[in-house]
Amino acid sequence: MGKLLMLVKQESWVLFMSNCSFFLKKNFFSLENFTPLFTFDVISNWVELKKKKKSPKETFHFENQMLLPGFINGHTHAGMTHMRGMAEDMKTPEWLASHVLFLWLFLFFKKKQLNLMFKKKKIWPTEARFVGHDFTYDGTELAIAEMIKGGTTCFFDMYFFPEAAREIIDKTGIRAMLAVPLLDFPTNYASGFDEYLEKATALLKLKKESVKNPNQKSSSKYISERISFAVGPHAPYTVSDDNLVKAYKVAQEFQVFLPFFLFLFSFSLFLS
Repeated sequence: MGKLLMLVKQESWVLFMSNCSFFLKKNFFSLENFTPLFTFDVISNWVELKKKKKSPKETFHFENQMLLPGFINGHTHAGMTHMRGMAEDMKTPEWLASHVLFLWLFLFFKKKQLNLMFKKKKIWPTEARFVGHDFTYDGTELAIAEMIKGGTTCFFDMYFFPEAAREIIDKTGIRAMLAVPLLDFPTNYASGFDEYLEKATALLKLKKESVKNPNQKSSSKYISERISFAVGPHAPYTVSDDNLVKAYKVAQEFQVFLPFFLFLFSFSLFLS
């Protein structure tokens, strides 16, 4: 065990999680090993604490309050924080087509009968104009600040320029899994599916090397143990079947997750 960092005394309630169940304990509580996964140790009384011959750096009295593990946000596009509130009065397909462009570029080439449905809309066109490394970095930084303020200490993200997200995650100390986005058509991030997959593979290789060489933390190529990656084909209607198979093989090779949007809106199945 590492050095005792803090002790919460007396009227504090602690929420523990074990085997997907929750239970409360009203007791002394210490936090040791300030690592990505906190180690919790219940101290029944001061006598037991003295037996351990440890002295806390700080002692807190939280009367009738609760100490609990950090929340996990399981679905984010953190770099999009800049676009919060944009076109909220639109339905999902229209919102995407109008501000985000790339799905409807795909529809233009592969589903021409739908390409006129949302011609002058919002999100994807906005991304095509503004998204880049700095856009993702700044948006993710704002998202992280808001998550930490609300008690979230880990999140799962899928967005362009995950390399930028990795940089700010490394600086802030939060934990994250980043799914590298894969699409069949060009965006500001990549020229086509093969380049998306190359970038995903490069990050996965860096992560693998970082795990093998944990003493290389001073290297700019080192990826923190708090950050992991996934292979993220966007959806069955934006990635062809052949390319989905390629993505699956890379995920299998590196033993990582393969998340994607299976059913985003009502006619997703028709597009797939």
